[in-house]
This record gives sequence, structure tokens and C-alpha cells, in this order.
Amino acid sequence: MRRLAAILLPLLLAACASAPRTSPELEALRAELEQLERDPQLGGLAPVAMVEADRAIDAAAASLAAGDGELEQKLYLAGSRLKIARAQAQRRVVENRIRALTLVQERAVPVLQEVEGIAIPPPELRPEPVPPAAEAPPELPPELPRKSALPAPPAE
Repeated sequence: MRRLAAILLPLLLAACASAPRTSPELEALRAELEQLERDPQLGGLAPVAMVEADRAIDAAAASLAAGDGELEQKLYLAGSRLKIARAQAQRRVVENRIRALTLVQERAVPVLQEVEGIAIPPPELRPEPVPPAAEAPPELPPELPRKSALPAPPAE
């Protein structure tokens, strides 16, 4: 029995020593990436950015395992890549919404023209909006004196 314990004890210690090291920040980044990938609205909209975020997280994990001292930098980079992936996916959601609303508008204009009897030119024929010109301040009429906080100049 002692012999078995003497054999198992070093093996058990070796197994504990070789257990993979982890970081709470690294695990949080992995969880956030998995959540983004599973998100039904954002999941597949930024695949390239998500792969880059995944690679950055893997690089941070390798840095942690190697203990090379670059873990903080790689965690920061992975977090940034993850934010970029989320922003790109959100941008695509907005772009898709704009396309859908544009289609609704294009379908509604002819119906509005029929119902209201008004002529609305198609978008390609509409003039570009002119930005407002910088207007000069209006001049005061000559008969009204200008009011100033400065004292009047001495009469000569």
C-alpha cells in the first residue's frame, strides 16, 4: 500500500503542476466571444473580425502558458479585436435596417402618389439638398443708433 502511495503521489503532483493556467480576464474574453457568436442578431455578421478576435484570444492564452510577460498587451489587443467585431456586426445590423426601410419607402411612394394625387419624383431625380449659406448679420437701419457697451467717443 505504501508502495502504491509512493508511486501515485509524484504522479498526482505532476498532474497538478501541469494543469493549464488561466486568467479571469482571458476567460471573460472567451465568454464574450462565445456570446457574440451565439447572438441571433449579431452572430454571423462580422465573421472575419470574429476570427481575428479568436486568434487574439488564443495568442493571449499562449502568452499566459509561456509566461512571456506579454499577457497584458495581448489581453488588451484581444479585447480591442472583440470590440471591433461587435461594432462591425452592429453596423451591419443598422445597414440592413436602412436597406429594409429604403425598400419600404420606395414601395410606399407610388401608393402615396395614387392616394394623395401628388407627384413625388423618384430618389434619383430629386435634387441634392443645398446646405444653408452663411448669412451675414442684418444691418441696422441708419436712423437707429447702435447700442454699445463702450462709452461714446468724445465729440470733436
